Amino acid sequence: MGTAHSRCRVPGPGHVRNTVERSGLVRLSVVIPVLNEEETIGGCLESLAGLERPVDECIVVDNNCTDRTLEIVRSYADRLPVRVVTEPRPGVIWARERGFEEARGDLLGRIDADTRVDPEWSREVIEFMDAHPEIAGVSGPTYPYDVPLGDRLERSLRKRAADPRARRGRERPNLYGANMAVRKSAWQAARDLQVRATNVLEDVDLYLALKKKGFTAWYLPTMLAAQSYRRAKATPVSNLGYTMAGPRTYRLHGEYAMVVRLWLMIPMWLVTGWLIWAVLLPYDLETRTWGWRHIRNGLRGRVSPVH
Repeated sequence: MGTAHSRCRVPGPGHVRNTVERSGLVRLSVVIPVLNEEETIGGCLESLAGLERPVDECIVVDNNCTDRTLEIVRSYADRLPVRVVTEPRPGVIWARERGFEEARGDLLGRIDADTRVDPEWSREVIEFMDAHPEIAGVSGPTYPYDVPLGDRLERSLRKRAADPRARRGRERPNLYGANMAVRKSAWQAARDLQVRATNVLEDVDLYLALKKKGFTAWYLPTMLAAQSYRRAKATPVSNLGYTMAGPRTYRLHGEYAMVVRLWLMIPMWLVTGWLIWAVLLPYDLETRTWGWRHIRNGLRGRVSPVH
C-alpha cells in the first residue's frame, strides 16, 4: 500500500474545479471531537501513534466531557503531538469547526473518537492529495471492529485496496466525518456557505458548501479505517434525530431532489435499524460476547452528535 501515487490517473478537465496550489511540504492535522469517549479514545489515539507517517498535529476538541476522556488523551502526549482545545457549544458541528480553526496543517484530517486508522492512513492521504491538487477533500472506507462477521467486510475492503487501480479513487458526492480529510484552504473558502447549525449532518454540510464553491471530493479505497458499530446498538428511537438530519441538511442547502430521495429511503433505514438493533441487543461490543445481561446496556441511548 506504500506505492507512490505517480501512477494515479489525474482526473479529466471536467473534474478540475478551483485547483488548489500543490505545496512542497504537506502538513497533516487530525481533528477529533470528543464527548465522554473514555471507552474508545485510547484505541483511536493508539492507531494514530502507530502511523508509519506520523501526523504533524492531533487536536482533540473537548465538547463538554465529564469522564476520563481528557486524562486518557493527555497520557499520549509523549507519543503524539496532541493538543486539547475546548468548544462549549454542544454538537459535533461546533467541535469540528473549533478544531479546524485551531489546526495549523495544510490538510485537515477529521475522524471520530471510535475511529482506528490503518498504519498507512496518513501516507495514503498525503500522497494522494499532494498528487491531486484539484481535489479539495477525500474520504475512505470504514469497517466495524466490534460486531460479529465484521472481519468479512474488512477482508473485502482490504482486497479492494490492494488493487493498484484503487489509488486512482473516484469522485464522490459526499464526505464521511469518521474518515476524511480536507484542504484547509478549501474549508476556509467554503466555510461561510455551511449551514453550521444543530440537527444537521456536519460532514454533509461541509461537502455541500464545498460543492457550491466549485470544489470536488473523492473516495479513496486505500484510506482504510475501522470504526465502532456502537450507534447501531443504540435504540432506533435515539437514532431517529440522526436519521432525520440527512434530509434536513440537504433541504437547508436547497438540494430538494436529494431530500425527496432520502425521504423515500427513510422507511427502509428504520426497518433495517430495528433489525440490526434487535440482533445486536444481547451482544457486548467491548467484550464481543453474547448474553442476555447485555440487553440492559443496549437499551441506553447515546447522545446524538447532531443535537
